[in-house]
Amino acid sequence: MDFELTAAQQAWMEGLRELIARDVEPQVAEVDKEERFPQEIWDKLVSYGLCGLPVPQAYGGAGQPFLMAVMAEEEISQSLPAVALALAVQWGICDILLQFGTEAQIRQYLPPLAQGQKIAAFMLSEPGGGSDPAALLTQAIREGEGYRINGHKRWITSATVAGLFVLFARTEDGKASCFLVERGEPGLKIGRVADKLGYRGSDTCDVHLEGLWVPQERLLGKPGEGLRVGFTMLDGSRIGVGAQGVGIAQAALNEAVRHARERHVFGRPLGANQAIQWMIADMTLKIEAARLLVYQAARLKDRGQGHTQAASMAKLYGSEVAAETTRQAVQIFGGYGCTKEYKVERLYRDAKLTEIFEGTSEIQRIIIARQALGSELVRTH
Repeated sequence: MDFELTAAQQAWMEGLRELIARDVEPQVAEVDKEERFPQEIWDKLVSYGLCGLPVPQAYGGAGQPFLMAVMAEEEISQSLPAVALALAVQWGICDILLQFGTEAQIRQYLPPLAQGQKIAAFMLSEPGGGSDPAALLTQAIREGEGYRINGHKRWITSATVAGLFVLFARTEDGKASCFLVERGEPGLKIGRVADKLGYRGSDTCDVHLEGLWVPQERLLGKPGEGLRVGFTMLDGSRIGVGAQGVGIAQAALNEAVRHARERHVFGRPLGANQAIQWMIADMTLKIEAARLLVYQAARLKDRGQGHTQAASMAKLYGSEVAAETTRQAVQIFGGYGCTKEYKVERLYRDAKLTEIFEGTSEIQRIIIARQALGSELVRTH
């Protein structure tokens, strides 16, 4: 597959790198410490056109391929993967709006999302159903020309700043449906912000739905089609998590290489020791392999080809390489790597979360095996 960018795309990516170095990297430690959504950084990225990068120009986007979007995610994740995650959710919701939305829904919601005027949140997980999205307990009962919704959502990214929520609930027929909910509507209540290990610039929250009424014209997709909508979103966002993992791993490798050159032990650079050289070699090899899996999955999505297995492979390997690479980077730094003074400590914490959200590593292995062996052999219940 061809992963080359045009000269114009390469220039845009170089501009993004400069923006990250100037406006993002200097603030990362503070954002992590304060555990807050970095609105000022988000606004800079919005101004550069990130929100609408893979959205068609007809709806206010840049019309770029999804491959370029995941490359941008990788770059941002070398500094602040929490913001890359918020972008991945934004792009995913733009994608399912295009695939499942009515023309009225697309024209109402897609331009403000593409232009960054609204932030989007994806509400699928619940206290009793993270890895098992089919175990939805949130109920949507038909009432008049709409639905009355009650339930409790958990691990909702960007909930404190989102203007549009994509909500999944079970209707009276037992099937899941998907709804578009606007911020400020009676019955939508943002709960506690989770105090997380990593991705501390992402405001991950509980959301309570207490008698929320949603008109039927805000049903996204057909009634009972909710899980199809949700899994379509996850197929794209899992590629993004793989890209985030690659970015985290690349940043850890960069830090480890610099330290191995500058740090002297026993009268010579740390990197002169073969044990360190082999660690660096393995890190480099695995990062490049993970990157290729991510790019391949993105290219399949761009071509409109099935990419469920490829997305899970990219997510699984990208996240596990991030976890392994950051662990090795901390080891290379020794005691320094265990202090917040050094970037590898933060990267180590961020990496772990990529193995959990958007489907754990175990769930990805089930999906990959099911695609290979068939659903008659690989069951989840």
